[in-house]
Amino acid sequence: MDQLAFEGGKLLSQLGGTALIAWLAVRWAVSKFKQEKKWEQKLQIYSRILAALREMQFVNDQWVIEAYRDFERDPQEALALQSRYRDAKRDLDQCIAMSRLVLSDSTYQTLARLRDEIENFRDEDAFLTYDGVSVLLKRAQDEISELGRAALR
Repeated sequence: MDQLAFEGGKLLSQLGGTALIAWLAVRWAVSKFKQEKKWEQKLQIYSRILAALREMQFVNDQWVIEAYRDFERDPQEALALQSRYRDAKRDLDQCIAMSRLVLSDSTYQTLARLRDEIENFRDEDAFLTYDGVSVLLKRAQDEISELGRAALR
């Protein structure tokens, strides 16, 4: 009888140890999975932000050239550029909202500051306005790239 109790206790301790190890392994795997998903989400948002900034930069550069050379584009081409800029800005605004939840405070603050600076940047001369916005966009791309690299390490 004592032998049976001893064997039962041994079996229960082995079963308990196995269950504990399995529980710890599952907990570690789920934690690792969540970390990887969060990293992928951050990467996607940073990529979308940089793509939107680059698209805004491209369109703005076209407007700089237009203002510098003092010529007007074909109305359809001008509308297409305006649409591209508006779409990129809309995507950036969505990313700014997501950055508040997922990315660092400094990333959110950088993006919010950029949005405000672009909205409020005006000059009498169209060339100077577009050129100033170009400087803001380039600076934002550099800052977001640095913040993204640091966050994704």
